[in-house]
Amino acid sequence: MDEHAALRSTSKGADQDGATRQQILQAAQELFLDRGYKGVAMRDIADAVHVSQAALYYHFPHGKEAVLFAVMDNMLTRWNAQLEQIQSQGGPLRGKLESVARSFLAVPFDRMMVLLRDIHTLLPESAERQALHQRLADNQHHTAVLFQAAMDAGEIHSDLPAEYLGQLFGGMLGGTIRYAAMRKTEPALPADVAATIVAVLLDGIATRA
Repeated sequence: MDEHAALRSTSKGADQDGATRQQILQAAQELFLDRGYKGVAMRDIADAVHVSQAALYYHFPHGKEAVLFAVMDNMLTRWNAQLEQIQSQGGPLRGKLESVARSFLAVPFDRMMVLLRDIHTLLPESAERQALHQRLADNQHHTAVLFQAAMDAGEIHSDLPAEYLGQLFGGMLGGTIRYAAMRKTEPALPADVAATIVAVLLDGIATRA
């Protein structure tokens, strides 16, 4: 085999490995979100992707723990990318917060939080755990930046720091997801729930005189 053919073969193999890895992560994400960390075995992931367990360990030599960290890192990285995109857009704070809320409510954050709890309680401290905590901190920072920019522009005023406002907004979003999960037999939340949450934060709920 000549040099160019060898390079093409190596590149093709790398592409196939990359595609298989993504298939593994997608299948593992669905399984972990549905069953939690303890409810999923490596065999379950291998069966979902139709690969052998040996092939699964080829991509993730450190086993199920490594798969979970990779899944969570992917999900949080995508979420942070969305926040960065929203942060870079122009326009008023209200529109940006509504975009954040819509993105948040479209992601299964309630089940992600269960997986993060599993990581905290079931897995030992590691560099991977610290990296995930940093991803979450980045998430909170991006939201705080939105509030800080609005404060600097005179769009809002508050005696509370931007970081606290970001945490408050995140708590409202998390509470909305928990409320919806507990009220499965009651009418669904309104379609414009993102706008409603932002309105409560920016305008309050007191009756206007």
